[in-house]
Amino acid sequence: MGDPSRTSIKTQRPWRQQIFLRVATPPKACDSLSRYEDYSELGELSPRSPLEPVYEDGPFSPIPEEKKRTSCELLELWQKAILQQILLFRMEKEKQKLQASENDLLNKCLNLDYEEITPCLKEVTTVWERMLCTPGRSKTKFDMEKMHLAVGQGVP
Repeated sequence: MGDPSRTSIKTQRPWRQQIFLRVATPPKACDSLSRYEDYSELGELSPRSPLEPVYEDGPFSPIPEEKKRTSCELLELWQKAILQQILLFRMEKEKQKLQASENDLLNKCLNLDYEEITPCLKEVTTVWERMLCTPGRSKTKFDMEKMHLAVGQGVP
């Protein structure tokens, strides 16, 4: 068999390819909790710090020199930034979907929220109830004038 360190190198993918594969094939929507667990490597977000104290020298104070970062540190920073950007895009897309579904629900509610144009009078409904509740109604013939009058007053 080969050297175990060599086989692990062959199976590992470059970090850019791993990120691309995560974006190209995002996890299913039903795994909503588990898809954010992938970003645990980003570390915890620190609470926002209060404003920095104002220096007495003002804007002309000496600028502290930044230390040179190693390529490994820069790589980690880039990975972190890319993962955060991917997460931000996914959250924005999810927000747009939620807003669209809320708008659809509002439109449905507006379409279903209507009032009757002319509610029937109680007298008219009692006339129709008497005609419809008569025993043997299918065999009974009603006076056509009464029928026309009832239809003219409105059908509940």
